[in-house]
Amino acid sequence: MILEIKSLSKAFGGIKAVDNVSLRVDQGELSSIIGPNGAGKTTLFNIITGHIAPDSGQIIFKGQDITGLPPYVISSLGIARSFQKVNIFSMLRVFENIQVALLSAHGKGKELFSNAKTLFYRETEEILEIIGLKGYANELAGSLSHGDQKRLEVGIALGGKPQLLLLDEPTAGMSPEDTLDFTEFIRSLAKEKGISILFVEHDMNVVFSISDKIRVMASGQIISEGSPDEIRKDKRVQSIYFSGIKEIKESRPAINVYQEYQSKKINRRSSFLSVKEIDTFYGLSHILFKVSLEVSEGEIVCLLGRNGVGKTTTLRSIMGLVPPKKGRIEFLGENIVGKPAFKIARMGIGFVPENRLIFPDLTVRENLEIAIKDSPKGNNWNIEKVYQIFPILAERQNQKGGTLSGGEQQMLTIARTLMGNPQLMLLDEPSEGLAPIIVNTLYDQLISLKQEGMPILLSEQNFAFALSLSDKAYILEKGKICWSGESSVLKENPAILKQYLSI
Repeated sequence: MILEIKSLSKAFGGIKAVDNVSLRVDQGELSSIIGPNGAGKTTLFNIITGHIAPDSGQIIFKGQDITGLPPYVISSLGIARSFQKVNIFSMLRVFENIQVALLSAHGKGKELFSNAKTLFYRETEEILEIIGLKGYANELAGSLSHGDQKRLEVGIALGGKPQLLLLDEPTAGMSPEDTLDFTEFIRSLAKEKGISILFVEHDMNVVFSISDKIRVMASGQIISEGSPDEIRKDKRVQSIYFSGIKEIKESRPAINVYQEYQSKKINRRSSFLSVKEIDTFYGLSHILFKVSLEVSEGEIVCLLGRNGVGKTTTLRSIMGLVPPKKGRIEFLGENIVGKPAFKIARMGIGFVPENRLIFPDLTVRENLEIAIKDSPKGNNWNIEKVYQIFPILAERQNQKGGTLSGGEQQMLTIARTLMGNPQLMLLDEPSEGLAPIIVNTLYDQLISLKQEGMPILLSEQNFAFALSLSDKAYILEKGKICWSGESSVLKENPAILKQYLSI
C-alpha cells in the first residue's frame, strides 16, 4: 500500500464536498475515480496534494502522515499531479520544461551561478523518451498539440521522480486518436515503470479499458469500489449513470405545441436557433467538434451525454461566453458568433447557468426586479406572471435569496431569466442536486413554460427528466453529436441510451 485515506471530510459553507472518504491505493495500482459533476473528485485531489486543508481525517503516504502539509513538501515526498487545465511553460522549449522540473526536484533552482543548460541533460532525455516527445525537444512547448502538451505535463511531473501520480481528467479536450494514444501511455507508465496512478476521468471507455480498480463518488462520498466488472453490475452506480426508462412520468401526456400554435394562428419561424458545425476550444483543448443542432419555436430540445462531453460548452458557445472558432450560430436568422454575451442576451437569449448565481443578500422580489427588461418583441413577462408559474416564489418574495433551498434557488434563477423577456432559454442542468419531489415541481413549471410557447434548449444528465419534457434530443459523445432525433424515439430505444449514457 502506498496511500491510505482515513475518514477525510471537507465542507464549503453548508456543502460537504468530501464526506467521510476512506480509500487505499496499492503500490503499482492503476485506478480511477468517476462520478457526476460536483461529486468531490477534484476537491479530493486538492486535499491529497495539500492545495486544500481538510476539516477532518488523515492522509497516510508510505506510512507517513502528510495531512495538511504544503504542496511543495508533498511533492518532494513523491506525489505528483496534473490539473484539468494544462500547466506547462509554453514559451520554453520542450527540453527546458523537463529540465526545469529536474532542477527543482534536485534543489538546484536557486543556484544563480550554475550553468543550468548542462545540468541533468541525460535525465531530461530519458524522460522525453518515456513520454514520447524526444523528437520535439527543441520545439516551443506552446506549439505542441493538446495531447502532446498533456504528455509534457506528465513529463514535468516525472521530473520529481514520483511514486504516486494523480491525473485530473487527463484526456479532456483530446481527439479520439489522441485519447487512444494517451491511454496507452498511462498504461505503460503504471505497468512498465511501476508508478502508482490514480486518475479522475469522464471518458468511460478510458476508465474501463485500463483501470485495475474503479471508485465511484457521489455527493462527496465513495459509494462503490471494485473491478470494472463489479462496477458495471453495481445497482447504486447504475442509478447515477442510468436511472432507467421506467422513471419517465408515463402519467404526463406529451404536449403537441405545434398543434397549439396552429390553432392560435401564431406566425412561427421554422428555426429559432440554428447551430452549424461549431468547433469550440478552451485554450488548446478542442471541446466541440462540428456540433450542429436546431431549436424551433415552441420546442424543448435536450442535450444528453455523460459528464465532460461538451453539453455546458455548447450552451456557453451559443451565449458567447466561449466563442467558437469555426462554424455559425444563427438566432432568428442572424449570425451571433463573435458577439459579446451581453448583446446576445439583449437579442433575446436567456441563460440559466448550472451554478444559479442569484443575489443572496437581495430578497426574492428584488432578485426579480433587478432583471426587469422591456421587450420590443411584445413579450409580457412580469413579476405577477412569474409568480403564477412559480407560486412558491410569491410566498418567499420577502425572503433573502441566500436562505432559499436549492430547488427554490433554481426556480428563482429561471424566473429571473424570464424577467428579461427572452425569446429563447438555455437551461444548464436544472435538476442537478434537487430532491425528487422538487424535480417533479420543476417539471410542471417547465411544462407551463412550454405551453406559453417558450423554446428551450436544455442540457441535462437526468435523461428521464429531459426526455419526458422534450420534443427532440441530441446525444453528445466526446464533443461530437453521435445521435439526434425525436425524444419519443429515444424513449422507446433504451439500448441507445445505454450505449451512450450508461457505463
